[in-house]
Amino acid sequence: MSLDERKIAENLFELITSNAAPDWFTEQELAVYLRLVDKDGKPTTAGIKTWRKRNPGDNPLPVRYVGDKPRFFRPDVIRWTEEETRRKNSEHDNGVVTPFPSEVNNASALTAAAS
Repeated sequence: MSLDERKIAENLFELITSNAAPDWFTEQELAVYLRLVDKDGKPTTAGIKTWRKRNPGDNPLPVRYVGDKPRFFRPDVIRWTEEETRRKNSEHDNGVVTPFPSEVNNASALTAAAS
């Protein structure tokens, strides 16, 4: 990643994780918001594409469209992550203790992670 790309990514991360974060994300912006990055630190959207193509019973990532462009509404994403956490915890609830407790309040989790 070049220095210019790194600076752009840092600025985008700061905007998205701030209180001024937009309510609508592109796939690339959502990847930054969810901190989905490859080994070089570039946002990756492969997981987002996989999650939104899930069958209805498998908790697909909610997507809306502006024309033919997919967009992700932040409140939908937050609700989806909470549902996904509950779903994963119930799938793995076999008496094994997970090392990290799930966050009930995503806003406080983002604030803590950004500081």
